[in-house]
Amino acid sequence: MWTAEIPNCYGENGGIAIAQDGSLLLPIGGCLYDYDPVARDIRWRYAYHGSSRSTPLVAADGSIYAGGSQDLCAYRSDASFALYQDTPSGSR
Repeated sequence: MWTAEIPNCYGENGGIAIAQDGSLLLPIGGCLYDYDPVARDIRWRYAYHGSSRSTPLVAADGSIYAGGSQDLCAYRSDASFALYQDTPSGSR
């Protein structure tokens, strides 16, 4: 058993998903974290517009789909930037 400290946690949390590379996708508070359980390190994080109570979805091609209470995003599995983002203001 091991533990990890994830900074800036607040609010409600969603379910954990496992990415194709074995990293853990942790929707905690207002952020989605990509956590490497072997290195015990956060690889990247994305701040939502609102809380993140949903579980991320990992597609067959490795894309990651996740959303907060006010946005929906798609990520490449190897990068911290969003391929798509739909926010309250309608920007993408």
